[in-house]
Amino acid sequence: MSFENAWINEYHSLIQLKQDPITGMLSGKYSSTTGGTGTYDVVGWASLDNPTEQAGKPMAITVLWRSNDGGKSDPSHEVSGMAGQVITMDNNLKLSLVHIFVETDPVSSKIEAGFYPDKLIFLPKDEARKISSPPENNDINTTIRGIAIAGKWKSSNANIAIDSIQLMQPDKFSCNINGIIQYKDGSQFEIIGFTDIYATSSNLSKQAIGFSSYIDVLGKRTCISMAGYFDANSNKIRITSMHSIATANDANYTQVNMELFELERLE
Repeated sequence: MSFENAWINEYHSLIQLKQDPITGMLSGKYSSTTGGTGTYDVVGWASLDNPTEQAGKPMAITVLWRSNDGGKSDPSHEVSGMAGQVITMDNNLKLSLVHIFVETDPVSSKIEAGFYPDKLIFLPKDEARKISSPPENNDINTTIRGIAIAGKWKSSNANIAIDSIQLMQPDKFSCNINGIIQYKDGSQFEIIGFTDIYATSSNLSKQAIGFSSYIDVLGKRTCISMAGYFDANSNKIRITSMHSIATANDANYTQVNMELFELERLE
């Protein structure tokens, strides 16, 4: 059974993924049934190895909760990070993911701002509901200026260079970001993700940001999902980082290591 199948979880939300066979980059669509309607963009990374019972296939993805289907759904400012593994057991596959939902708009959503963890299990869906591509939109609103995160950032163990260019918008409802994360040992890896460009115009002090990355060491890949927000009051990014590694089935509870940290601007 292919990893590029359609997957459905206990909330009846559907995810469809494609993986680049060279880099391991993931892209796809998420169709939610909890809190929002429509389809949402997904990006991330996964190991290029096939899962076995002795070693699952690490993966990490980022979701921006802004609908591709012609309007702002509810929620509309939030991001999610998910990290875990593709697991095989008795020749059956499932996605076992730790989920961090980041709320930045407590007034509209009536949910307190912060980080909300969950555990999601996705099972293969035999007959996938077709997730259509968003309509072509040539009227990009280039006057929106809510992006305050472009530049260089630092934490205790890594520096991150984030590039969020307005012209990279695939449509007027979202904004892609990309960049590089460089660790103290000099190694560096690509990051891809999203940010909420409507935070400023909606008078939010927190601008959601989520991105995924990976680390390759000795032929083994750790997949990373980071989800959080830029705090306009402190000029810092607060992030929950989830590192996913390959584990055997009986050690699945150790598949994700989680850390909460801050990024400061690197002058």
